Amino acid sequence: MSSDSATLKIAYWSIRGLGAPLRMMAEYRGVTYEAVLYNVTEKSDDAQGWDTDAWFGPKKQLAAANPLLNLPYVMDGDKLITQSNACIVYLGDKLGLMGSTDDERIEIEQLLCESMDLRDAIVKVAYGSKEEGGQLKADLAKLMSHSSLRKIEKWFDLKNEAFTVSGKPTASDFHLWELLDQLTIAVPFAGGVGWRDDHPHLAQFYDTFRGLDELKHYFGSKLYKLPVNNKMAHFGSATDGSGAKHEYGAAPHPTFEHRSQLRVAANRIVTSARRVSPAMQQVIGVAIGVGIGLALGLAKKRLAR
Repeated sequence: MSSDSATLKIAYWSIRGLGAPLRMMAEYRGVTYEAVLYNVTEKSDDAQGWDTDAWFGPKKQLAAANPLLNLPYVMDGDKLITQSNACIVYLGDKLGLMGSTDDERIEIEQLLCESMDLRDAIVKVAYGSKEEGGQLKADLAKLMSHSSLRKIEKWFDLKNEAFTVSGKPTASDFHLWELLDQLTIAVPFAGGVGWRDDHPHLAQFYDTFRGLDELKHYFGSKLYKLPVNNKMAHFGSATDGSGAKHEYGAAPHPTFEHRSQLRVAANRIVTSARRVSPAMQQVIGVAIGVGIGLALGLAKKRLAR
């Protein structure tokens, strides 16, 4: 496993989807990573089709290193990992989010599978249900009482923990929270039908996770404001991330370079320094002064050579 987190790349379409849990895991641990976004664009002809060459072009070259390659993928140095849950488990191991015991690890893997069942149901509705005749509205409303929600609600009741397997976040929490957030966005499009009232443990988990200090940067970033689904979806595909449907000819999904977490970490150090006592601030100031003096001295010696 590569120890150089600066080489870490997390790649997905320019939407939240299956990329969001992976990005949140990296954000939570404060590691430097690159969010690689592949954008679906509208074809230039009159067929109103979708151009996916932004991904399927480079995929051919990348697949030479891993023939199983698909989105999402994680590139960590010379390692290329694909398939959604495998990517989550890999990052979970790398970032220390796979639990502290063998029992917790297998619980995490079970929950990842259950979350994927819920995700598949949401995707089926988002991409397959049409607005005509109220089908999309009715199907979104049915998702609010999906069997996976009932199962995981009972799981929380059994475990009696703030998060899925313990009192702190693990890999299984990130995908589950993303799906609950997608369902929250869907409430207005489901005729006001929601999931929270019938699932109080999940509602508490959702609120607790959303309030994590480690994820404040992510929730304020452009990554969180990406659309939930791709442009061809009937729900969650609008560029503004509102949950509405993308209209052909509307603005494309945004492309941008995600801000380095390294700078975020530096800002946290500065903020922490401001909270220390005046005496400690004086000590820090002296140390910084000494360091600058030494650096200037070395520079003068090099220039004199």
